Amino acid sequence: MNLGLIGIDRYYYITKPLSLYYRRYKRYILITSEAIIWTISITANIPVFIYVGVYRDDPSFCDLPIITSKISVYLVIHAIMLFVIPTIIIITAYARIAAFQKSYKRPGNVNENRRREEQMKNKKFVRALILISSSYIIISWPFSATLIGMAITHQPIKLIRRKSLTHFLLIFFSLALTTSISVLNPFIYLKFDSNIKARALLLLKRFPSFGFHARHSRLMPVTSSGNTNVNSTSKP
Repeated sequence: MNLGLIGIDRYYYITKPLSLYYRRYKRYILITSEAIIWTISITANIPVFIYVGVYRDDPSFCDLPIITSKISVYLVIHAIMLFVIPTIIIITAYARIAAFQKSYKRPGNVNENRRREEQMKNKKFVRALILISSSYIIISWPFSATLIGMAITHQPIKLIRRKSLTHFLLIFFSLALTTSISVLNPFIYLKFDSNIKARALLLLKRFPSFGFHARHSRLMPVTSSGNTNVNSTSKP
């Protein structure tokens, strides 16, 4: 859901940079949206502590032992709220940004070389948006599909493991990928988004260790040809 909020913020920042309403209330909108996201996430995951249990013959295996109709409805709503809706928001926002970038033309007279540079920059930007969206879908969609499948079939994970080890392994790895999405997302953005990468490097340079390295990297090397010595004094 945070990625969806980032997508909406980028949509307004790129396609409507002069929007007075968004520039004036941007901070309020982002803080309110983040508070709503946290509330929805916490509320959606509270029933997990109620429905998830273990088996007497296998107390180390956490599962939904009995999937009732009520639990099925919860699983579907959980998948829609935390995966389907954010995916739709991300795809819609980035698709509109990509369409805007392709059709955008800089006002005034632009020479051929500048025009080609802008086209290459736009292509790289659109490619980064596609890769970020695809990465999120690939990581998050398998587990949401698993939740919906469990809700429809009313089959717990242990029963799936008994029927097919392959399906169980797919569920296991999809859960691992989904739970690690908060760790993978920063690396995905650093890999494909040059603006975020540049901003991250700028923030890192503010730390003392990086600042020390930056100060020393700016020192001019002294060659031996000039016989320069800061401690020496000239003699007549």
